[in-house]
Amino acid sequence: MKGLISQPTNGLGNRLRSMASTYILSRQLDCPFYLSWPNYCDLWKRDFTKSSEIGTKESIFTQTGDCGLNLSALQNKPVDYIKFSTGQSFVAPGISVAEYNSLKSEFYNSLQPHGFIVDEAQKFVSKFFKGTVLGIQLRGGDLLKNGICLNVEDSLPIIDPYIT
Repeated sequence: MKGLISQPTNGLGNRLRSMASTYILSRQLDCPFYLSWPNYCDLWKRDFTKSSEIGTKESIFTQTGDCGLNLSALQNKPVDYIKFSTGQSFVAPGISVAEYNSLKSEFYNSLQPHGFIVDEAQKFVSKFFKGTVLGIQLRGGDLLKNGICLNVEDSLPIIDPYIT
């Protein structure tokens, strides 16, 4: 296999988890890691090899997150590249959860944004937020596939002690 491609989807956190998982698997398989996230590859000080650099005649198998990841089967695919188009994280075979979490932490620490991004973020924070801020993102639909739907009324008793 010539490499693994991360084409992260969904929100930022999901994209970073998917990138980390693909990167960790690429290290385990000792093959190159490519990032397919147009316009965002260059935001980091870390130099990512872009998937656009892969030749058009190369064979690519795309594994989407909604199919369930069968990493053992993917390793034996007769293709040049495997692309993970997902917002899900996955643990490579043979790696413990503790080791995965350590490697994921190392990957996250390697993602240092360029100064112009940090400057813009600081301008935004100083313009709109004074003092201590607690941000809550209520995503009640995340557990719908399990038949659970959280709404604001159910969440307020949990959140209320922290609101000042």
